[in-house]
Amino acid sequence: MEEEERLAELEREYEEILGALAAPGAAADRKRFLELTRRHKELEGVVRVLRALRAAEGDVAAAEDMLADAPAAERELAREELAAAERSAAALAEELRAQLLPKDPNDGRSVILEVRGAEGGEEAN
Repeated sequence: MEEEERLAELEREYEEILGALAAPGAAADRKRFLELTRRHKELEGVVRVLRALRAAEGDVAAAEDMLADAPAAERELAREELAAAERSAAALAEELRAQLLPKDPNDGRSVILEVRGAEGGEEAN
């Protein structure tokens, strides 16, 4: 239940940021605008996957209902629909977990990489 509350809070924050970005004069305070756009970018992927997961869970529930109500001739099709919906929901749940992992603060920074030859002298370089 705690996880659901956390996800709902992230979704609320995302909606608040969208409202703040859409407000007239939002770009007047450049520092605040940059903070809002950065946070929007962080939350956008999470919210997109969260909403897709909720839709997939609804599809699973609908497929279960369809399986329960299906006549014998259509049960195999209903089982396939249920299996596909469950696979989709599981994949989205895994993607959501990956989205929620803490980000490395150095991910967006530039890197200087120097490659030096070791053995072989000048020919190896």
